[in-house]
Amino acid sequence: MEVAEALVNAGADVNLSGNDGRKSIMYLGTKYAPLLLDRYDLHKNLQVQVTRFLLAKGAKIDICDNAGQSPILVLPEDGLIGAVEVLLEHRAVANDYAGPGSSIWIDVEYPVFTLLSR
Repeated sequence: MEVAEALVNAGADVNLSGNDGRKSIMYLGTKYAPLLLDRYDLHKNLQVQVTRFLLAKGAKIDICDNAGQSPILVLPEDGLIGAVEVLLEHRAVANDYAGPGSSIWIDVEYPVFTLLSR
């Protein structure tokens, strides 16, 4: 968290895209994923803290990567439930479009719920 704060305070753009079109809010990744059940609360709290920080610094939740996925679709793939809860608190669209490649009706209609159930 300290590194993120230092970078942003030095002028880093929280909405800068990587080569895949993903923004910083989509890159929480497995570092903050609850890999062990005995550390679940710690990881979830870190997800919430970092997500709230990025949102406070202007991170957008209504943007998509090159595959057409928004943060609300990317974060559940790594089990980042705390981050998803923060996005929902900030009115992220829960049934956002899953982008190209969705072949199952439920994935197109409710992709977040499908990802969270995995």
